[in-house]
Amino acid sequence: MTLEHKILDYLKARDGAGFVDVSLVDDNYDMVVETVESLKGRNLITVQRRNPINLRAFGLSNKVLNPIKIKINSRGREYLYHLNNPKKGIPVSPKKKRKFWKLTHFFH
Repeated sequence: MTLEHKILDYLKARDGAGFVDVSLVDDNYDMVVETVESLKGRNLITVQRRNPINLRAFGLSNKVLNPIKIKINSRGREYLYHLNNPKKGIPVSPKKKRKFWKLTHFFH
């Protein structure tokens, strides 16, 4: 499962909660930021920007983290649905195939 799929599943599970912080979904914070920017660029999520949190006061790290508050939108839900349920192709009835080939003689 890719990080993109992991983030979208996480958001889908918490869909009614509004904006959700996904900065700790994966251990690699920089990869999460990069994936969120990719999803935002493809208009699959909505991002809410917040002020950075300094974790030094808690003795955790001297790194400053920005909480990433995002929410999945309808295009994101549709994209996730197609990731989870890939189509094998749309079946075409034999009648439609025959009609198509009957009409091709007009183009010669």
